[in-house]
Amino acid sequence: NQIEEGRDALYKLLQQFPESPTCVEARRIIGEINLDGLYSANQMAGKKDYIVQPGDSLALIANKNQTNIDTIVRMNGLIGNTLHPGDHLIVVPLNFDVVVDVSSRTVALLRTVGTKQYFFKEYLAFDVRLPPGMRVPAEMEIGVKQALVDGKGVLSNDPRYIEAEKWVPASKPGVFFRTVPIAKAVVVVEEPKPQSKAKGAAVPAEQPVALETGIFMAPEDLEELFALVRKGSKLRLVR
Repeated sequence: NQIEEGRDALYKLLQQFPESPTCVEARRIIGEINLDGLYSANQMAGKKDYIVQPGDSLALIANKNQTNIDTIVRMNGLIGNTLHPGDHLIVVPLNFDVVVDVSSRTVALLRTVGTKQYFFKEYLAFDVRLPPGMRVPAEMEIGVKQALVDGKGVLSNDPRYIEAEKWVPASKPGVFFRTVPIAKAVVVVEEPKPQSKAKGAAVPAEQPVALETGIFMAPEDLEELFALVRKGSKLRLVR
């Protein structure tokens, strides 16, 4: 397969010349090839044919097979959540570690297959703001993902789910993947001038506004990440 041969050549480039400027483009191409292969019905390596059992639900099947509902739905082209015993579903374990480099603001996915772990895909974050006092390096896990509409959670069978705002929290407070928040107006208050100046006069002063924490990503990148990780996926912060 020429595509796989080309990808292998790019992997060798990353190993032999990790500081080369061409590695950025190499990682992008590798990521696109890997993502296409993950969802392709023609590439069954690491996947299996699951037969739906009585009492099964998408959530139950996802838990039993170390995957998530989003990936099952996309991989099988499902329209709704209705399943019938005897249905065949393609499932694939989502054994990904997420590594966030706070210096380069990159979010890398590392996939484990058997005893080997390899680079799968990389995203660029707009910004990385960690909670005050958090030290790097740090290790934690991905928590329960959320899809929000007007601040309220929606389930995967809700018609609004696709357009919902996605949040991927970590097991430590204040660390989560999100889109860039809408800018808020700066609050301006009137403060008295020091007595040594014009007594009783007032001047406008900007009050300090606490920055929201998070790992801020483009909506389309966050959408991809949301579908590839699951509760319990390992998350590492490095510098």
